[in-house]
Amino acid sequence: MKRAGSGQMLVLEAVDGRRIVDLVDGEAVTGTALLGTALAAFHTLAPPPEVPRFTRHEPPRLADAARLLARACPSVGRQAEALAAELLRRFEPSADPHVCLHGDVHAKNGILAGNRAALVDLDKVCLGEPAADVGSYLSLLRYEHLIGGLGAATERARATAFLTGYARRRPLPAPCALRWHTAAALLAEQATRAVRQIRPAALARLDLLLGDASRLLLESDDA
Repeated sequence: MKRAGSGQMLVLEAVDGRRIVDLVDGEAVTGTALLGTALAAFHTLAPPPEVPRFTRHEPPRLADAARLLARACPSVGRQAEALAAELLRRFEPSADPHVCLHGDVHAKNGILAGNRAALVDLDKVCLGEPAADVGSYLSLLRYEHLIGGLGAATERARATAFLTGYARRRPLPAPCALRWHTAAALLAEQATRAVRQIRPAALARLDLLLGDASRLLLESDDA
C-alpha cells in the first residue's frame, strides 16, 4: 500500500495465476471469456479523478495514423487515407455515458486466477466509450489472424467468447459501434504499431490489415 501525492491511497494486490496469452485450446477460450467479463466489470467502476479522455480513435488521430502509414509505406498510402476518410465519414460520437476504460486490453494484461480473470497494467486507464476497449481487443485478434498467429476458426472462437463473457456482466455496445472502433483500432493501433515497432510480419500485410478494416465498415448489423 502506498500513499499517492494527492493524499489518496493506492492499494496493490498480488494475483496468483497464469497470463491468458499463455493459455491454449479450450482453456484459452475460457480465459478469453473471463477476460471479457473482467473488462465489463471494469467498465462499471467509477473512474479515478482527473482521468484523461480516450483520444486514440478520434478523427485527428485517425488522420495522423493515415499520414504516418503513407509516409512510411507509400504502397498503402492511398488505402490508409481512404480508410481514414471513411472512418471520419462514419464517425458518430456515442450518446451513452462514458466509462472507465482499461486502455490497453490484451491477453498479456489478463491473468486467469481460478474461475475469474484479473486485469493488470492499469497505466493507460482513461474515460471513453466502452466500444473503444472492446473494439481494440477484437482488432488484436484480427491482427493475430491476419499475420498468421491465429487460425480463422480460433480467432472467431475467441472473439465470440470475449463478447459472450462481456455480455454476462453488462450489455454489449451497439454492433455498429463495435465495428467502427475495431476498424479504427486496426488503423490507429495495429497498423501504426507495425510501423513504429518495425514488425516485419505485419508490415508485409499492411494491405490486408487495412482491407479488413474497410470491409468491417461495410458490414451490416445482420452480418
